[in-house]
Amino acid sequence: MISIIVTAVFVYYHRLVGRPPLNRPKFATFKFMSYLTITYKPAFYGTLLGLAPIVMGNLLITILISGHLMSIPTHLFSCDDPAGDSACVYTLFDMILDSPQNNSPDYVLLRTGRTGTAFLVLGAYSTIVSLIILIPDKGGEVKTNKLNLSRGECRKLTMATFGSSLSGSALISYTLRHS
Repeated sequence: MISIIVTAVFVYYHRLVGRPPLNRPKFATFKFMSYLTITYKPAFYGTLLGLAPIVMGNLLITILISGHLMSIPTHLFSCDDPAGDSACVYTLFDMILDSPQNNSPDYVLLRTGRTGTAFLVLGAYSTIVSLIILIPDKGGEVKTNKLNLSRGECRKLTMATFGSSLSGSALISYTLRHS
């Protein structure tokens, strides 16, 4: 937000103080709406495409593990226990207890912990997938030997020359010793 304000101040200051070019009587018009559609429309669509699987995952976690979506109950089992939600089994995950010796578990506490852990796992997975998409893997293109061969080329040359018993690094060391 601050950067937008600074940019607006910068543009308006130069519009007021600056002189138009010598061979033109006035500045060129700034077409702000066309700028916005070119700039923000793809960013908006990309945000929607990126958020769609995350929102779906969050909805599934909330519905399946916690047993409710906001104030809408999504229970698989009904319960009218006078102790309240802490004594009621609502989802399939509530049947998995933290300890077999626990005779009176607090199901609200179990649901809260499982939901939080599932959100953390989904966040870590989304971060890893985003990083894999944004940072390309250039491992196969790196050429680190004096022969300027990639790993695939070394492997093909090794298989053709020596059979499958030697690896690419053995071929490189062999060719470097004998060259």
